Amino acid sequence: LRLAGPKVREALAKLIPIDIHPRRFQAGDLAQTVCGYVNVMLWRLADTARSGAAFEVWAGRSLAVSLHRAISHAAAEFGFVREPAGGAAGAVGRDTA
Repeated sequence: LRLAGPKVREALAKLIPIDIHPRRFQAGDLAQTVCGYVNVMLWRLADTARSGAAFEVWAGRSLAVSLHRAISHAAAEFGFVREPAGGAAGAVGRDTA
């Protein structure tokens, strides 16, 4: 999953027990951790002009539904929006209008 948006760090902080502050977890950094009780690889991407901070979260295919559900719930208060492939899938904190 690619997650991006102005509140992506706040949403991920609800699920991930590592420090993802930009001074600690910089673009290009990769960490093996858990996200909502799912083992994942978290990759910090370069910021984008359109949506700001961006991350990729990799998990086993069999855990994708559980991972997506956990992220959706954690990011709901920030305006989670799922975009089709090619967009910033899982944009967090973006206006939906």
